[in-house]
Amino acid sequence: MPEFRPKAGDVVGFSYLWSWEAAAGHDRGLKRRPCLIVQTKCEPDGARLRLVPISHRPITKMLSMEIPKGYLGDAGLDGLGCYVITAEVNVVRWPSTARDVQLLPKGRLPSGFVGSVQQALLHQDALNRLIEVDRERLARDIVESYRERERDGR
Repeated sequence: MPEFRPKAGDVVGFSYLWSWEAAAGHDRGLKRRPCLIVQTKCEPDGARLRLVPISHRPITKMLSMEIPKGYLGDAGLDGLGCYVITAEVNVVRWPSTARDVQLLPKGRLPSGFVGSVQQALLHQDALNRLIEVDRERLARDIVESYRERERDGR
């Protein structure tokens, strides 16, 4: 089987970490859900990916975009109706050996729709309303807090 090379527009199964889960002290998502990769940035040791969650219904008080029903099949989504949540993103390094950062390819969304999602994210960011959960930075912060506790003898 060829190695998966994620690209913007890919829909993947991913353990998405909501911002409210991170604020409650979780370091990994509580549920694997479909997510849309909206950006890949190549770096010397791999890539950094930005993913947005997909839900069967809009999340209260969070901006979302309905995925047109005609796109659901190619995206590997069921026909029950799906929404891309455009109020927050997860940022992860790829490839990753972390168990919770595995990507399970499901399908793709058309570039025109992905461009609309990217524009919505840029707009949210320009208004300082885009919430970003950087999974790598979160993991480093957790490790550092444990080291500090050990140094302090707690």
